[in-house]
Amino acid sequence: TPCVDATGTALFQGVSSSSCRCLPGFTGTAGGPCEMCPAGTYKNVVGEAQCFSCPENAWSSGGASSLAECTCLDGFGGVDGGECLICGDNADF
Repeated sequence: TPCVDATGTALFQGVSSSSCRCLPGFTGTAGGPCEMCPAGTYKNVVGEAQCFSCPENAWSSGGASSLAECTCLDGFGGVDGGECLICGDNADF
């Protein structure tokens, strides 16, 4: 496939090098190169979109491809990809 990086990893989607688009979890210009979204961000679409920040008090590993990969930090609770609230005596998580 023509849409691979220098290591042979498929980071793109396309039928020729000029039509390659970055896969979810990666960002860059059409035709490449694509860079992994940094930790604390995600990108859930194919193409040139920028990586989106995780919600407040949440974090993701690098290359996250969905909002659900943003998980609450220690001391906070909530649904993955959703609002993270500080844990306390009345916390319901």
